[in-house]
Amino acid sequence: MTSRPIARDWRKAGLTPQDRGLCVFAEQLTRDPSKIGDAEVRALRNFGFDDAAIHDATQIIGYFNYINRIADALDLKNEPFVKAWESDEEACAPCSRDDRAVPSLSPPPMNELALYEVMLRIRRTEEQLARSHEAGLIPGACHTYVGEEAIATGVCAHLRDDDAVFSTHRGHGHAIAKGVPIREIIAELFGKATGCSQGRGGSMHLFKPEIGMMGTSGIVGPCILQATGAGYSYKLQETDQVGVAFFGDGAVSNGAFHEGMTMAARWKLPCLFVCENNLFATEIPFHVATGNPEVANRSVAYDIPSVALDGNDVLVVQAAAGEAVARARAGDGPTLLECKTYRTRAHSEGMRTTGYRTQEEIDSWKAKDPIDRLADHLVAAPEDAGTPRLKEIDERVRAEIQEALEFAESSPWPDPSTLEQHVLSMDGFPRA
Repeated sequence: MTSRPIARDWRKAGLTPQDRGLCVFAEQLTRDPSKIGDAEVRALRNFGFDDAAIHDATQIIGYFNYINRIADALDLKNEPFVKAWESDEEACAPCSRDDRAVPSLSPPPMNELALYEVMLRIRRTEEQLARSHEAGLIPGACHTYVGEEAIATGVCAHLRDDDAVFSTHRGHGHAIAKGVPIREIIAELFGKATGCSQGRGGSMHLFKPEIGMMGTSGIVGPCILQATGAGYSYKLQETDQVGVAFFGDGAVSNGAFHEGMTMAARWKLPCLFVCENNLFATEIPFHVATGNPEVANRSVAYDIPSVALDGNDVLVVQAAAGEAVARARAGDGPTLLECKTYRTRAHSEGMRTTGYRTQEEIDSWKAKDPIDRLADHLVAAPEDAGTPRLKEIDERVRAEIQEALEFAESSPWPDPSTLEQHVLSMDGFPRA
């Protein structure tokens, strides 16, 4: 008879993932109410707290105590941060106090204003990077994510720091949505020592493993296998972490796609495969390069659930990704999402924008801009987020980008004496 760790007590109490997330922060604050960092502020905004409440630790701790009282009133034997165990004969039996564990569900869904802000942070960053590339400040390629922001935002809204994301050459948006500070991204593209990869990686090698950003890559396809490997690791460790791969339509004709899908399906790995189908692999139309331009229906061959969706609607992406991540955490295996979208800038800065596509086609997709669509929805919503709120967000984001730019420009270059660091360990080797 086998047993597995679960956290069903919260569902029995009628509590939500949001309640659990708030309690994680509250439990931290009870140790030290003064410690609310940038990550906590972002998360608490997602929970619906305004800036005044975020800096009032007593409100959050009070909510934590309120949830605990609910648990006591319903005679839940397990404390909020204690695992329960379920077997064939006995459900939700309490375990020992020594088996404490912080709950590990997905974060609660971002509210619409928070989704808007993440997308806007990506857009404004990419616009600045395009200007910086044109000014000669970026020594290397720069593939912007303009037009595709809804996908990274909607997917990463459900991910924790211990979930792994593997990205592509067009990965700035994934990094921002996963939580990499914008100042570190710009500094990295500038080649500065303060960049997230210490100036050694540039645009296509953004790493921040402590928050689960396991790297962007200029090689097409390996992110699929890397996410599969992460999922295999999580399965062996019996955690509820998720491995996520973002890739373009061009990658689905790569053998890595077939290999990753086959392994993930066979072992029911906790993986999410996100195809950002922007209709072009560099400048080659997808329908020209493949006999089957529909990515989602390829999953039938692997017996993997799939969804083809509007990749320019962040609310649609968020909903589909939420279901897929929940499936993965529950041990039900991988999901393939085909997010149909469009990049409105060149494949890479400095390359042509038209010639292989018409300006009319570009303009038709600009009319479906994901940020404008959500803005229109927010202004028209019954609760009326209102244009002033959106303007306030835009001003805050622009100030963040300006500060990040100044930080990157004033940061030092990597010290030449550190050249051999992070390349090869020379311990034990004779030196000349």
